[in-house]
Parts: sequence; structure tokens; C-alpha cells
Amino acid sequence: IVEEQPSFPGGMEKLSFYIQSKFRYPIEAKQNNVKGVVLISFTIDIDGQVKNPEIINGLGYGCDEAAIEIINEMPDWIPGQQAGKTIPVKYKIQIKFE
Repeated sequence: IVEEQPSFPGGMEKLSFYIQSKFRYPIEAKQNNVKGVVLISFTIDIDGQVKNPEIINGLGYGCDEAAIEIINEMPDWIPGQQAGKTIPVKYKIQIKFE
């Protein structure tokens, strides 16, 4: 349990806006009518940088790669804290493809 979870600059609303602005529906997924959710985890390090994105639940057809690209291009977050010290925290989000 982390006392203070990492946060995206501007909060969850800005995170949603960021994902929408970077979202690109893969052509292969569109051609095959692939819809669903990609669950992806990553670590927010002590400097707030996004590291090690991993697909937990993927869709294939280019969706997994598109989700990784969105995560890799994220700006730095406000890092998590425990006992007044910044710590690396594993984080999960869903990216919807529909």
C-alpha cells in the first residue's frame, strides 16, 4: 500500500484527454472489427518517468503496440510517496479500442 499514489499532471481528467489525443486505431484492428480493452501496466519511477510498460490483457491486431506507444510517449508523472520519500510504483490502466 502506497501512502500517496503517483498522479498524472493535471489529474485523471487530463490523463483521459492525453490518451484520447494520442489514440490511433490500428488499421488491422479496424479491418477485422476488433474491439475491446487493452490492460497495461507500467512503473512510475522516483523521477516520475514511465518505465517498463507491459501488456496484461491484449487484443492483438496492432492494439497492444498502439497502447504501448501511448504509454511510452507519456509525460512524466508526479511520483508516489511513502514515508515522505518518492518510491517507484507499479500502475495499471485500460485503453479502450472501439
